[in-house]
Amino acid sequence: GVLDWSHHRLELAGEEISCAIREGRAHWKARLRTSVDTPHAEDLLVFWCTVPPGEWAEVQVVPGVPDHTSAIILEADTLTVRYPAIEATFDAPSGMLTALTLAGETILDGPMTLKAWPLPDDPFQYTGNIGPGYVPFRVAVRGADPVPVKVSLASSSSTPAMTDLNFVVETSGGPELALSYRIHRGGLVEIQADERPWAGESPWMTHAVSCTLPLRGEHESLPL
Repeated sequence: GVLDWSHHRLELAGEEISCAIREGRAHWKARLRTSVDTPHAEDLLVFWCTVPPGEWAEVQVVPGVPDHTSAIILEADTLTVRYPAIEATFDAPSGMLTALTLAGETILDGPMTLKAWPLPDDPFQYTGNIGPGYVPFRVAVRGADPVPVKVSLASSSSTPAMTDLNFVVETSGGPELALSYRIHRGGLVEIQADERPWAGESPWMTHAVSCTLPLRGEHESLPL
């Protein structure tokens, strides 16, 4: 049968393990709901527990009301998600991640930024060679003056296991995007930006969107 997760919780060795259910659909199909009352096959159960190397742990599903203590702190336009090992700070009006601390270490070199702009008639710039040679071939999107964007918080939920934030980004004359953050108690951070449904001609034929996340540390390329 189907479990009513509002009246069931997880336990390990008699102790409750906080959990959350997150929507698993892609953004172009997602309902952007953080409170999943009726889970579907694509939705995910999220929880964190410590298991020693080489050992197994048995997590039990038992009747009971789960802990839904929120990790969100909202002060004016600043939204903070705080867990023991990780803290994420957002600018609520823009939906941008402005600070991220993991185990006391600052991860970002600056705030996340998002820019949308109309594509020129000749939208792509090509450099390098196609074929043999030592100059790699690259394609870049030509820039232009940015257009205004409107950001709104579509939904949010928070438990001791995970916080889920979903913003909708509307670009002037261009595409609409969903920007989702999932901050996990265990230190994992998911950031997903993707298109929302559109009708008629694709708005991506005439507009471009860029997101930048300046990470602290030295840049190192992965070997090919």
